[in-house]
Amino acid sequence: MRLIFTYILVFSIGFTALFVMMFGDSKPELMIVGTWKEVSWEYESLNRNSDHNDIHDQSYAEELSAYFGQNLLLHEDERWLFMPNGKLIVQTSDGQIKSEVIWKLKSRGNVLVFKENGEIKESYQLTKLNKTQMVLNYNLDIQARGAAKLTFEKVY
Repeated sequence: MRLIFTYILVFSIGFTALFVMMFGDSKPELMIVGTWKEVSWEYESLNRNSDHNDIHDQSYAEELSAYFGQNLLLHEDERWLFMPNGKLIVQTSDGQIKSEVIWKLKSRGNVLVFKENGEIKESYQLTKLNKTQMVLNYNLDIQARGAAKLTFEKVY
């Protein structure tokens, strides 16, 4: 009788651990839901003489637009609210709604795509996602990966 109880206990613990790993909160689609505050932008691939890469500097912003193309939206000091229904609300620092788009994770959960009116508006590589931090790289092509890196912290 004791042997049967031991087998049932071991099987139950193993099944519970497997269930938690499979259906736990570690799926990117679930982890990304919530409010994220933009912490920093980093631009690694621009050939600049200056180490001062400030998005608020008008000449730097113009250089970025020329480098990345006209479709790059420069996000500055924003909060991104990822809703569970696939809606993303981008707010300015004073709480004004800047835009609303549809978000979706593609590939193996490592490509974040924003769509508006059925067309892809922006695409990012999701390079880091945990309960407190999210890092996105602007998705242009294989040579420019890492050129623009956005870092966010989760707001609780």
